Amino acid sequence: MLGLTAGFDLVVPRLADMVEPLHAVYAESCLAPMERLLEQGNMKIDALFGLIRVRYVEADEIDRFDPRRLSFFNVNTRADLERAQQLAKEISDQ
Repeated sequence: MLGLTAGFDLVVPRLADMVEPLHAVYAESCLAPMERLLEQGNMKIDALFGLIRVRYVEADEIDRFDPRRLSFFNVNTRADLERAQQLAKEISDQ
């Protein structure tokens, strides 16, 4: 994603209508708009997107590097943890 930053303030993965801002690359130019939003009491990261130049990394681009989309896997439940442990075992067995 670092290679996609030229001409953009933010490069962020998007899967369908789901944006992944924790996996994004933010330029320093995002700081002033972020500060303005915070001063206004606006804590929603997607409010930033309309104020800056955004490059979305779409599903087809993501799939070339991460076809199983494990980069976006979250562990929120015991079942998720068990799945993560199984995935880790599969990878270590390769």
